[in-house]
Amino acid sequence: MFKTILVLLSISAFTVFAGAQTTFFVNSTSDSESDGCAVNVCTLREAVADANGTAGTDTINFDAAIFGVGATIVLSTNDIDITESVNIIQQTTTSLVGIQGPGTMSGQRVFTIANGANVSLTRLDITSGGGSTDGGAIANGTGTLTIDRSMIRGNTSTARGGGIANIGGTLNITNSTISGNTGSNGGGIFNDGATSLIGGVVNLTNTTISGNTTGNIGGGYYGFASLGAATLTCQDSTIAFNNAVNGGGIAVSSITGLNSTASIQNTIVGKNTASVGPDISSNPPLAGASPGTVTSTGYNLVQNTIDSGTTFLTTDQTDDDPLLLALSSNGALTFTHALQNIGGTSPAIDKGNTAQTTDQRGLPREVDFVTIAPQTGGDNSDIGAFELQNNNTAANVDIAGRVLALDSRAVPNVYLILTDSYGRQTLARTNPFGYFCFTNVSSGQSVIIQGFGKNLLIEPRLINVQDTIDNLIIIAAENSSPKRLR
Repeated sequence: MFKTILVLLSISAFTVFAGAQTTFFVNSTSDSESDGCAVNVCTLREAVADANGTAGTDTINFDAAIFGVGATIVLSTNDIDITESVNIIQQTTTSLVGIQGPGTMSGQRVFTIANGANVSLTRLDITSGGGSTDGGAIANGTGTLTIDRSMIRGNTSTARGGGIANIGGTLNITNSTISGNTGSNGGGIFNDGATSLIGGVVNLTNTTISGNTTGNIGGGYYGFASLGAATLTCQDSTIAFNNAVNGGGIAVSSITGLNSTASIQNTIVGKNTASVGPDISSNPPLAGASPGTVTSTGYNLVQNTIDSGTTFLTTDQTDDDPLLLALSSNGALTFTHALQNIGGTSPAIDKGNTAQTTDQRGLPREVDFVTIAPQTGGDNSDIGAFELQNNNTAANVDIAGRVLALDSRAVPNVYLILTDSYGRQTLARTNPFGYFCFTNVSSGQSVIIQGFGKNLLIEPRLINVQDTIDNLIIIAAENSSPKRLR
């Protein structure tokens, strides 16, 4: 069975009214318009402002003709304030919409979410926020913020929460990556139980928290109960390569009489660094604070248990290197740490137990390597956000197609890179008529195809490989800042 895939979609900018709810279509990467989406173009800032002025939970989508290949919006001034409930969604499943803040030294984060507003962010790549108060990229109030299939990376706060500050609300993160952020406390995420009734709640599922930094407490996550409880529930996630003075991966503490808790299940916490509590710290030395509580509900891999204050279960693995590969796309739009299976086998492989049917990348869970015995009571799934795919038994297929310019001309001499679900890369080059072919690609996985040509740019494309593909059309756009393969 052969499949034909066509890449470009086009949609005109328009607004749809459905009762009290409105859908806005962003059709510009500009940040300078201020006359609303009904006039001229519709920018993200205008769409949010218009959504703030309408009743109900509105939706903001992105015009596929502009954002279908992953365009970036650069904020030129201050942050975008969200005061009413809204869903901001990149509908195209093969790319993320980039939202770049004014810069890490600007003193301006990307999104500020008001108390009581319920917001969802889907398939976004939020970078370069520089909050001078809590939240380098996002500050969430007392409502519910849901982040799905997105990346929050390379943001900085001179206060708490280099990536995200959750101040008394609920933060749900699924299938996402929080990486390379820096804050004074809570490099990746800071969770403050700032309201006496609800407190601060963070739920992580199929998510990678990696490479975040703080000069104080909680490199990956810091939960602090100030006026109410601060709660973390972490499942099927990977918290790795974060750095702090106290609590490299996870840190929890409370004002006396309150409670900050973290519960971890089927999660890797490893390769983090700190002077106290390299992976987990339940007693950060904050003035007036008392210890928090970190609980295992089983099937975790925690590399360093010193200062964790945690009672681990017989299904947990402790004091063992998870053998993680570098943070990479690994065949998906959000970045993950693949599990090493060449030159050493990660102890996370087949040692988990999860209710999830897919991993962070959307690939199947419970992939069984018959040579590895599962953990007692486990289900052969891997621990963490990444499920290693057993492609040794998968059929090999070809992915062939053609690279075309926007005016449909064939584009020769373009280098394409295919990255499979193991993180392995294969190179192909288009012939004088623009044709290319990748051979012997394992089926049953998702791969990323991207590349560069002379003054041309191939944006990353997510391809689900189930059978031979013989007519994949890839569009090469002009690149004002051409790069060369290294």
